[in-house]
Amino acid sequence: IRLIVIFLVIFNHTPAYHFPYNTEGEAFPMLLFAPIIKMAVPLFFMISGGLLLPKEESISYVLKKRVLRFLIIILLFQFLQHSFYYICFYDEKHEVNIFSFISSCCSGNSFVTNRTHAHAVWFLYAYTAYLLLLPFLRCMVHNMKSIHFFYLATLQIITICIIPCLIIVSSGDLYNSFAISTYLCLCSNVIMWTIAGYFIENRIDSRKIKGNHLSVLVILSCLFVFMAGVTPEIIRWRINAHLPSQEAPIVISFLLIPCCTFFLIIKKLSFKYPINPYIAKLLRSAAGAVFCVMIFENIIRLGIYKLLFPDYLSSYWPSLWVTCLVWIVGLFLGFVLKKVPIISKLL
Repeated sequence: IRLIVIFLVIFNHTPAYHFPYNTEGEAFPMLLFAPIIKMAVPLFFMISGGLLLPKEESISYVLKKRVLRFLIIILLFQFLQHSFYYICFYDEKHEVNIFSFISSCCSGNSFVTNRTHAHAVWFLYAYTAYLLLLPFLRCMVHNMKSIHFFYLATLQIITICIIPCLIIVSSGDLYNSFAISTYLCLCSNVIMWTIAGYFIENRIDSRKIKGNHLSVLVILSCLFVFMAGVTPEIIRWRINAHLPSQEAPIVISFLLIPCCTFFLIIKKLSFKYPINPYIAKLLRSAAGAVFCVMIFENIIRLGIYKLLFPDYLSSYWPSLWVTCLVWIVGLFLGFVLKKVPIISKLL
C-alpha cells in the first residue's frame, strides 16, 4: 500500500493533477481521477493507525522515541529546504535567515517551502500532532466496541461530507459551512483515518468478509468517488463560475468508505494469495524507503522536469513520466540512505 500511495502523492504534486481545475468543460472526466489520487494520505494514516494504535507504550516512550524523532525530522526537512532554496532559488527580495528558519519550523509556513514546492511539509506537522495524541487515542480505541466505530464513521460521512456538500450546492456559497462539523474533533480527517485503520487491521477478520459484502462496499466506494469528482463541477455550475473549485467541500472528505474498502481488499487478498517470502522481503525494503521519497520528492521532481521535460507545466504526459522517475529515483535514494545507521533510525 505504501508503494502505491507514494506514487499517488508524487502525481498529486504535479501540474497534471490540477489541470481539471484549470480547464473549462473538456477536462471534466479527469475530475473523477482526483478522488482516487487523494486517497493517498488517508491510506498513509490508516497504515499508521493499524500498526501503532494496538501497541502498549508509556507516554515518556512516545515522547522520546516517536515525537522527538519527528521534531528532528521537521528541523532537518526545513534545513534541507532552506539550503535548497539558497542554492537554486535565492531571491534577495525575501529575507531568509535564522529567525525565518525558526519561524518556519514552528509554523510550517514559509516562503522557502512554498518556493521549493515542498508540499509534504504539512504532513510532517499533522503526523507529529497525531503522535502527541497517541497515548490518548490508544486508550480510546482499545475500549471502543464495533458500534462505536460505525457510529463515528456515520458522523463523519454525514457531518463532514454530505451536509456541507448539500449546503454549498444549495446556497451557492463556497464559504458556507456546517457549524457543528467544526467542533467534531474526532471526525477530523487525520484522527478518523487512524481510527479506521486500527479498526480494519485489528478488529475485522477479513477472511470472514464475504464477496457480497465486498461488492456492496465497492459500489458505495464508486458512488462516493463519483460524488467527490462531480461535486466541484456542480458547484461551478451552481455559482456560475468558469472553473471548478478545489475548495469546500474538500474532495478528501468523501473518501472514508473508498479508503476503508481498498485497505480491506488488500488485507483480504494478502490472506488469499500469500506473497513469496523473497518478494515480501523486497517489498518491505522498498516500503521502508517510502518516507525518504516524501521528504526529497520535491527536489528530485524539480531536477528531473527541468532537465528532461521542458513542456512539463503545460502537458499531461510529462507529469506521469516525471512521477514514475521520481518514484524510482526516490525509492533508490531512500534504500541507500536507510543503510546509513543514523539516518535509518530517523527515516
